[in-house]
Amino acid sequence: MLRRILLTVVIMSIWLQIDAREVVVKPDFRSIDSATFADYTNENWLRIISIGKYALKNDIDYFYLRMRMGIAEFNLMNYPGASGHFEKALEFNSGDRTAQIYLYDTYLILGKQSRALKLGSKFNNGTRKVLNYKPKLISNINIYTGYSFSNNYKLNDRYNLNSSNDTIAGLEILIGDKSIISVGSGFQLTPAISYYLGYSYLEIQKKTTFQYEEGQLVLDSVQSLSWGYQNYYSFNLNFYRESYDFKIKQNELYQNIKLQFNKGWATYLYGNLLFINTANTKINSTLVTESEIAYQIDGENPVYFDYQYYDTELSTSDSSLFNYIVGLNIEKDFNNLKFNFNANYSELNAATQYQFGLSAFYYLNKKATIY
Repeated sequence: MLRRILLTVVIMSIWLQIDAREVVVKPDFRSIDSATFADYTNENWLRIISIGKYALKNDIDYFYLRMRMGIAEFNLMNYPGASGHFEKALEFNSGDRTAQIYLYDTYLILGKQSRALKLGSKFNNGTRKVLNYKPKLISNINIYTGYSFSNNYKLNDRYNLNSSNDTIAGLEILIGDKSIISVGSGFQLTPAISYYLGYSYLEIQKKTTFQYEEGQLVLDSVQSLSWGYQNYYSFNLNFYRESYDFKIKQNELYQNIKLQFNKGWATYLYGNLLFINTANTKINSTLVTESEIAYQIDGENPVYFDYQYYDTELSTSDSSLFNYIVGLNIEKDFNNLKFNFNANYSELNAATQYQFGLSAFYYLNKKATIY
């Protein structure tokens, strides 16, 4: 009799444990909805997420489940996860005001201004009033300037460009101080179209130094002899050093336009125009041949000999360059994961370049991102 009673108690205990567990995890709508509602009321955010994942794994998905999971993620500050649930909730009920407000705020917290504005354009007047939804034509203005000091001249402006002094010519180009000023502004043309225009002026100090040698024959003396006269020469090596101070001036115009589409798709069209002006100095060495009288016998013509040396000239001219880059970027935002495909074409310093790239950002948590 006692054994039977104990067996009955054990069976009832097992049944109660199973029954209690099924209330939470049994894969049916009623159990899931009851459990998540109770946890939502008690603000048990972690349990809501755990049960919600279990429900989705078992193909149970509906508006209130997504709303509870989204609010739970929002309160746990997992904003990318929250935005995904609110997006799904709006697929079930596109006009729900609470879901709209939560998703709008989540986008703003994540810095996704264009997605927030695109979403807000579909809200009714009441929701817009609550959110104070008023896109501004001028979304931002940026102005900055800076000056960079360099001791490059002091450290590297040497008298002998070659320490062993075993060459007849040398060239040194030094870059000095830099200054920049930049202004730009963003414009929100429509909730889905934004435009940015920026201008910057960059000035760089530049010093070019040439070092070269010229060697010519110099008549030292004339000796009269019984048969005529003899000339004597020496080789005169002259050392020259010339420096030129210039400035590199760059004017840059940058612009991009962003088109925000639905479901996280966006396209960027961008371009850079670069106008560069500076002075270039060239060194030109020409091989010169000259003739000198070696000696002369009385009654005969002088006897000549030829010798050669390099005659060096420097020439300076202004140089202007026009460079540009145009490109396209296609973006797909999955909230926790973002993909970008980039392609651009450029003409830089008379060289043509095509470039293609792929990039991805994965949001691990609120403190870490993988790129």
